[in-house]
Amino acid sequence: MPCMKRLSFLLFLFLANGCTSVIQPQSPPPAPVTGSLYFPPQGEETEVIVRELNKSQNSILVQSFSFFSDPVAKALVSAQERGVNVQILMDQSPLAEQYTRIFAKGGISIKIDSAHAIAQNKVMIIDGETVITGIPNFTKAAEDKIAENLMVIRDKATAKKYTKSWQYHEGHSEPYSGRGR
Repeated sequence: MPCMKRLSFLLFLFLANGCTSVIQPQSPPPAPVTGSLYFPPQGEETEVIVRELNKSQNSILVQSFSFFSDPVAKALVSAQERGVNVQILMDQSPLAEQYTRIFAKGGISIKIDSAHAIAQNKVMIIDGETVITGIPNFTKAAEDKIAENLMVIRDKATAKKYTKSWQYHEGHSEPYSGRGR
């Protein structure tokens, strides 16, 4: 029995010092976040965005201050036409009126976030798994002349956080009611 008491005492010391990993299973480490990083102006950012949009199967959530990219607009309308649920939140700026009309005619849900002085978010959430952010204002000038960054993040947890933020802004946004509808 003295050996048993000594073993119990050692086990007590072991546990009292927080050394419980031997007894309690550790949760697995989180999966690494994968993705790509681009630095405009290098001329490939629009192609990267369009390629990711073309891979979409279920949903695309967009937040943008302004919008002047024909290839990205066409990819969004094409996604909507093939059954992807595309929803766009934009700033109240009239600068994007041409594209809001195109999106509205294509059946894409557009809401205007006028609750802020400027709704400067620039993000796309694709299928709840991929986030495109850090992006310029979806403009040719942004790709060709402005030093910014573009991140493509493939991580469901990150996409979930961005989706929650998108939904918050959608909650105070108003449906687009421009002349082109």
